[in-house]
Amino acid sequence: MTRLVLNGLAKRFGAVQALKSIHLDDETLYCESVISKKLACEEKTLQAWRSRGGGPPFVKIGRLVRYRGCDVKQWITSRTVRSTSELPSRAEV
Repeated sequence: MTRLVLNGLAKRFGAVQALKSIHLDDETLYCESVISKKLACEEKTLQAWRSRGGGPPFVKIGRLVRYRGCDVKQWITSRTVRSTSELPSRAEV
């Protein structure tokens, strides 16, 4: 049991380290695999957000989907809260 917990912590710590190591330049266009790593989510999550709305703004170039670094940073900043009382209700999401 303890080993499983430690392995989980190591994986989480590794994910946190990966997030810190990915730097986004403002005007660079990034593919969804890079952004999913930055946001620590699956690529399918980004695809769902594009379909439903609510994710970071994206650029469509033909069939390609790209994310500008400045848009992703701004989206992250807009979702920063100080307490759970600041979160929108489920009806608003």
